[in-house]
Amino acid sequence: MEKLVEKAKNGDSEATELIIGKFKYHIFKESSKYHIPGYTNEDLIQHGYLSVIRAIALYKLGSNSFNGYCINAIKMNFKALLKG
Repeated sequence: MEKLVEKAKNGDSEATELIIGKFKYHIFKESSKYHIPGYTNEDLIQHGYLSVIRAIALYKLGSNSFNGYCINAIKMNFKALLKG
């Protein structure tokens, strides 16, 4: 996974799509938990995809596990959206 993240950080769009695909189920599961006024379920799923892309950009290679980092980022971004 680290090599895939490194490729995505270097601008490889296929690597980014693969990473998003690995977290797609988790995004669907998390988005179904939230009902935010003004947002459809599709909007929440898109927000989840953006959370993965942001996690790729902010992740420091070699630190901890990207899987855990990304899952936490998705959850925290949904909670932040709910607060806003």
